[in-house]
Amino acid sequence: MNNLSTAIATLSLAIGLSTAAQAEVWKMQTLWPAGSPNQMIVEDFAKRLTIATGGDIEMQLFAVQSVVPFTETLEAVGKGILQAHHSGGVYFAGKDPALALVGELSGAYESPYQMSNWFYYEGGLELAREAYAPFNAYYVGPVFWGMEALPSKEPLRGIADFEGKKIRTTSGVASELMTRLGAAPVTMSGAEIFSALDKGVIDIADWGTLGMNEALGLHSIVKYETYPGFFQLPAADVVVNLDAWNALSDENKAILEMAVRTLNYDMIAQLQLQDAEAVAKAAENGVELIDWSQEERNKFRAIAAEVWQEYGQKNELAGRIYESHMAYLAKLGLL
Repeated sequence: MNNLSTAIATLSLAIGLSTAAQAEVWKMQTLWPAGSPNQMIVEDFAKRLTIATGGDIEMQLFAVQSVVPFTETLEAVGKGILQAHHSGGVYFAGKDPALALVGELSGAYESPYQMSNWFYYEGGLELAREAYAPFNAYYVGPVFWGMEALPSKEPLRGIADFEGKKIRTTSGVASELMTRLGAAPVTMSGAEIFSALDKGVIDIADWGTLGMNEALGLHSIVKYETYPGFFQLPAADVVVNLDAWNALSDENKAILEMAVRTLNYDMIAQLQLQDAEAVAKAAENGVELIDWSQEERNKFRAIAAEVWQEYGQKNELAGRIYESHMAYLAKLGLL
């Protein structure tokens, strides 16, 4: 090899090492069980993010409970144990009530697009970032999957049917609401739900959409589901360590924000298709789909609205988030 060839080879190696040194490998834990449709959608997001950033950001994904308990991912992100999580504010309502109102307003919105618009066009994103900043975390954006169905061992035809039932649900607004309806809230990860229903630990699972519930195999052990959904429209998210976020170039920050925005709409669209397939197979699976009357929905929503208001009174930021939701719901004609 002549001197010129040697110099070119040395330079190429140096460039390669420099590029590798700049690459960020981020550990990210999700709230989804391994192999679930939702987890696979997030895996696709991670692959596209690596391509879009030219390899600068590589997400190493971990399913729910793989690194830390699902209720501790926010703390793990803040400390740098994880560089990112895909979870939701409802799991951290005990840390700050503002996180509960960012993550879910049970019974308020009628579609994931409405609440997505609150984040992107009505100031919700800025409020969410303010709520997460004290935890050394940057809220990149929301991720929805759709209106949730409630699979149950006994039919739920109205609010009276919650009395005395044990329900897997999230903390915050949903948990308080279930308590007021006479149910006993139980917190557990999605990976535990099938076994809990099968063994009678819970009677109802507030977990996901009709299609998500079928993918988890719940139709094999419970034969009733409320559908179309009305109870929960949770906002999951992508949240990253604030120091890791600040270290990114402006270009990669923009790419990550757009990638999360795309993930949101991918998740909504793909889960809508999955729901349609689950509706078509419900009778074959022996599942009765229960559509609540408008009268029962109104009763449910009235009790939920009391809980929203009370959460809005818990601290100053929660109050501003509550007022922002109320102004937007009024604009939509939903108040």
